[in-house]
Formats: sequence, C-alpha cells, structure tokens
Amino acid sequence: MKKLSYIIITVFLSLIILEIGFSLIFYFKDQSVQAINLPCTKDTPYLYYSFLPSNTDRISQNTDGFLTNSPIEKKDSSIYRIALIGGSVAEHLGAEKDSANQFVLQKELNTILRTNNIEIIDAGTSAYVVEQEFLLIQLILQKYKPDLIIGLHGYNDLSSFKFNRYVNNQILLPPLNYRDFLVIEQGKRNNQFISRFTSLFKNTYRAYDFVKRYFTKQNTYDYSSVTNQTYEAYSNQYITIINDIKDFSQSKGIKYYDFLQPIRYYNNQSENYLLSHDEVIQMTKMYHAFEEKQTKLNFAFSLSHLFDTHLNVYTDDCHVTPEGNSILAKAIASQLKNIIEVDSVYRKKKNSFSL
Repeated sequence: MKKLSYIIITVFLSLIILEIGFSLIFYFKDQSVQAINLPCTKDTPYLYYSFLPSNTDRISQNTDGFLTNSPIEKKDSSIYRIALIGGSVAEHLGAEKDSANQFVLQKELNTILRTNNIEIIDAGTSAYVVEQEFLLIQLILQKYKPDLIIGLHGYNDLSSFKFNRYVNNQILLPPLNYRDFLVIEQGKRNNQFISRFTSLFKNTYRAYDFVKRYFTKQNTYDYSSVTNQTYEAYSNQYITIINDIKDFSQSKGIKYYDFLQPIRYYNNQSENYLLSHDEVIQMTKMYHAFEEKQTKLNFAFSLSHLFDTHLNVYTDDCHVTPEGNSILAKAIASQLKNIIEVDSVYRKKKNSFSL
C-alpha cells in the first residue's frame, strides 16, 4: 500500500509539473494574434465572431464593426455605395489612408471615375473565410443597401484548407478556428469518464492531442493524404460559395465583383516561388486550383501576380505595406472603372452629382 501510494503521488505530482510546464508553453504560444482572441472581437451568432465598435487613431468602427460613419438607416441618394468584404487584407486596404488623410481605395475610385460621390464601407474582418462573408452580407451588410460589393479574399480560405482538412471530411472551408467551435463534439467528450480528468489537466491533454494527431498524420504539416480529388473538392466549394454570394447579391439588386488576392509565395508561372518546403508546394497547388476556377467567372479577377516584381511590399505571406495597399487600390479601381461607368445606377446618380 505504501508503494502504491508513492506511485499515485508521484504520478499526480508529475502530471501537475507537466500541466504547469505546458501551461507556460501554451501561454506564450497563444500570444500570437488570432481573431477570436483579440480584445476588439465579440461572439456573434452564425458568424462566430465580429468586431466590437471601437475608435482609435487608425480605425473607427460602427456598431456593426464596419469602418464607416454612414448610418444604416439613411443613404444619401447621390452616393454610390460600395462595400468591401474579405479578411484582414481587405480590412487593412479599406482602412489605409494616404498622406492627405484620405482612404486610398475610396480615393482611387473617385479619382479614376472623376467624382467625389463614391463611398466605401469597409466590412473586411480578420480571418474571415468566404462562407462567413456570405453570411455577413445576408445578416447585416445588405441592410446598408450597397450598390456594389467587392470581395477580396483567397488566403484565409487557403489557410482553412491547411488547418481544418482533418476536422471533418464532410466540411470544407470552415472558419479558421473551427476546432474551437466544435461544441457538440466537445459535449460528447465532456460526458466521457476520462474527461473528468482531462479538464483538470487540459494543457497536458492538449499536448497529448497534438502528439496523437502528429503520429496519425492529422496535423497541418503532413500532406501525404492530399490528392487531386482534395484540390478539386476544396476549390469547387470555394467557387460555389463565391457564386452563391453573386447570386444572393443579384437577388437584392446589388452588383458583385470578386478579386483573388496576391500571396507572397504564389506564382504559378515561376518555379522559383515553389520553395522546397512541402507545405508551400501543396498550398500553391490549392491556390492554383482556386485561381483556375475563379478566372472563368465573368465577375471575377485575379490579382495573384500583382506583386511579383514588388515582393518588398509584403510584411508577411499576405499583408502588405501602405505602398502595397496603394498598388492594390489602383489595380482594383482600374478593373472596376469600366464596370461602374456603365452601371445604370451609377449613371443615374452621376446625373444627380452634377445638379
């Protein structure tokens, strides 16, 4: 009995030491910025999360978390309203200001169309995938009565493929932090006998879960099970949602145009960009599948090669400097110029501009 007591105490103390050690490791690991951990976000039905209203030197968000001072209740009849959706790249583009303190995308569109009546509502939300953008339009954004919606995305959906492809074989392109929202599976686990102990040592269990996924090849670094069918399934789902956004917007009398964003390591025309790292190769192949299908849509444009000769504008794999946002704004404005000019809604409003 004495030996057994020593063994139990030793095991218990070892687990406590492990728990403390893993707690410190995961504390520092989790300091990396993730949308669901940011203090400016809140839980939101259907969307998982959204921005809280905030006011800082860089960005001013309304009650819906959008960068705009325009009221939802009223829309000036002379304003041609454009909503920008996407992830953090879209969010930063809509928020970027030039030296004259003007929003660069709004300014570029007004400049190229020689008007001052185009307004941008920045509804870009960090880490959103296209499915969340689609829900955002249905639940909130359509109430602002935009005349046109611009989608700028791709990278987050690519990351969803990276992080979530082992979560559930029947679910494609869920939110980036989908594992944190699996409440039904979590509820089932909580009812198991072993869960009475894992709740006491959750960080140790988290480490165990990582090791288990690693050896069963269900981690983000193993791509051995990825096949051509995988690329096809994910890219089809991505394009299906984009088409759904277009169809829903059209049903509400809103025009929609889609842009595939540039990524630092993606260039399907040069093998120099295909680094030897297996993950980069697989991600590049998936993005190529996105692009191949997206460019066949008559309302979509690819900006994937926009920075091929300006790699210095990247601050990481997808975000760019103010110079990069300026180039991005010019490229989007250039593509939209002829489209907006022939828009009957814009032409009607343009006549009121000059009155």
